[in-house]
Amino acid sequence: MSRVFVSAASVLSPIGNGLKDFTDALRGGASGVRDIRGELVDFNFPVAAGAPIHFPTRSSYYTTSQEVAALAEQLFQQLLLSFDLDLPIDLILCGCADIGSNWQDSLVASGEKPELAFDVISEETSNEFLAKLLKQQGFHLTPQCQTIGLNNTCTTGNALIGHAFRRLKSGKNKRILVVSIEQLIKPPVLLPYLLLGALNTDVEDVERSSCPFSLNRSGFVKGESATALVLEVSDQQCESYIGEILGFAQSSDGWHFLEGHPRHTGAISSMITAMKDAQLALDQVEYINAHGTSTQLNDLSETDAVKATFGRRAYEIPMSSIKSQVGHSNIACGVLEALATLIMMKESFVSPTLNLNVVDPKCDLDYVSNVSRIKEFRRSLSNSFGFGGQNATLILGRSE
Repeated sequence: MSRVFVSAASVLSPIGNGLKDFTDALRGGASGVRDIRGELVDFNFPVAAGAPIHFPTRSSYYTTSQEVAALAEQLFQQLLLSFDLDLPIDLILCGCADIGSNWQDSLVASGEKPELAFDVISEETSNEFLAKLLKQQGFHLTPQCQTIGLNNTCTTGNALIGHAFRRLKSGKNKRILVVSIEQLIKPPVLLPYLLLGALNTDVEDVERSSCPFSLNRSGFVKGESATALVLEVSDQQCESYIGEILGFAQSSDGWHFLEGHPRHTGAISSMITAMKDAQLALDQVEYINAHGTSTQLNDLSETDAVKATFGRRAYEIPMSSIKSQVGHSNIACGVLEALATLIMMKESFVSPTLNLNVVDPKCDLDYVSNVSRIKEFRRSLSNSFGFGGQNATLILGRSE
């Protein structure tokens, strides 16, 4: 039976751009969380912490269409380093923030005429701008190649990979490019999360403010990321492959916009169904990439859901959150975290959960606190949970 592998990848992140720098930063426990006041927000803005991507074209307090396009171009140029241009791509699945309305907010806030926003939106927010950039870089897109956008809140990244996995396994496609971009640390984007009480507002110890599973956690830190993965069907493994997609599942609690079901039924169903999809037993999962947002509710809910799913074995499975290093890039986090998990398996280490000095006694699993761990492992589970009770789980395998 055909299998689905990740054959090429590129990444721009708060802790490093490019696979090597990103890998070294993950292993070394680097943090991209820093004080953004005076750079991306005003000094008097109530949110001080952020984890932005570093790239040379960034300017002012507001994200523009030109900056997002430049970011995508840099991502695709990097992808060229590990991709054969002669191989055709027959589908592009992309997850980008709701950048149309945010660009409009930016233009209005910066004093430009509001009507100018609609010109920018109509020209640049179409998913087709990604296909245009790819062609300009020399990528081979089949004549029937489509570009499809998806936004499932914080589960978007896992859903993108999962839908690509389904299409490839069914034979509908042979090679799919998955792209996720979230580059929106600015006041109009931060304010809704702030009003919901989800953002960290610490102004004293900003660099350590993303602290999943800590007793002192008080909200997530907004992050940014841009990740591209090439998924393709093959009957056999190749040494150059980054890893394998083994299973996928989604669920919805149908309970509350901000809270998952109190018995965690959706999260449990997502994990169990994904393992069944991968034909994996409970004792075959060797690492869990946690959603781990550093909010009071999410971290405890995920901990309880993992316990309910794995029973006593939950205490034996290493589990960590890279959001302690890179913040929460919302719709783009799943693709970034899937790549991180594949890299960990390939390089035989588990990245740490930073800033976990005072553990919440109710969060009592093995979160790989503060320092990375050398470990050889072959099978991992990666969770994403989102607003509206959305859940998405990937099962990932080491390429051997």
